[in-house]
Amino acid sequence: MDESPPPNQETSEEEYGDGFDIWPKPKEGYTRRLIPAVLVPIDEISDDFDEDAFNKKSYPNVEIVDMRNVPKGWVLVNRITVAQLFY
Repeated sequence: MDESPPPNQETSEEEYGDGFDIWPKPKEGYTRRLIPAVLVPIDEISDDFDEDAFNKKSYPNVEIVDMRNVPKGWVLVNRITVAQLFY
């Protein structure tokens, strides 16, 4: 028997985490997507390399969810939906 909620019924944050999904539900108005990863150029790698600053510059207007537990060459992000930009 399928116990999933009907498509028109929202699930709560607690119900969304079924033990298999390691990422929390995206914020309201955001869409979760896999996008291609931006590779760090070799000449930028040094002892004082700031990964957070590089990511902010490389992935503007998105919230990075995961870079390690996704397929190689991809980044999981939350981004604001286009419809939200016009409100």
